[in-house]
Amino acid sequence: MQTMTTTQTIPAPKKNLLDVAQRLMLAQGYAAVSVGAICEAAGVTKGSFFHYFKSKEALGLELLAYYWANATQRIQTELARAPERSAAQKAFDLIDFFANEAQQGGTLAQGCLVGHFAQSLSESHPTIRETTVQYLDEWRDLMSAILREALAENPSADFDPDATAVHFIIVLEGALILAKAKGDPSLVQIHAEQFKTYLRCLLA
Repeated sequence: MQTMTTTQTIPAPKKNLLDVAQRLMLAQGYAAVSVGAICEAAGVTKGSFFHYFKSKEALGLELLAYYWANATQRIQTELARAPERSAAQKAFDLIDFFANEAQQGGTLAQGCLVGHFAQSLSESHPTIRETTVQYLDEWRDLMSAILREALAENPSADFDPDATAVHFIIVLEGALILAKAKGDPSLVQIHAEQFKTYLRCLLA
């Protein structure tokens, strides 16, 4: 299991390499980005790179942990906002949060690194695949916990919180792929609204 990385514990040169690798890999894909390209963009030598990462795969694993730690921090900040909200409203607001992150300048504007790595590296890099599964499961558990609270607030509702949480991840990841392919980030917002309509029906 990959240990979560926090930005507070990362030396500045290493953080620079992670930030550059994230930007390049989201834009071009893991396979297309070489160690040399990362070093050139970061303004460091390969010696500096291998001081922090023993291989490109090691970088990929640490990058996933770094990316997920930052994403989790932003999600928890959103969940801590307006604690008086109902669980259902919290779920709707979290869906809006993800949709907004996909707009220009947001952390999902170039897609989701976890989803990208899961798609492109699962067969060739089993350790990376296992790590993406871990983070996708954590995302499911976070969303399903909120949905369980919403079920408790709406006794007449009857649905599977885990399956519904997975459905949301599938909708969001699919919308991110479609938005990138078509160059239209508004598609994420459109499909997020469709999922909110579906969730309202489940809670009715």
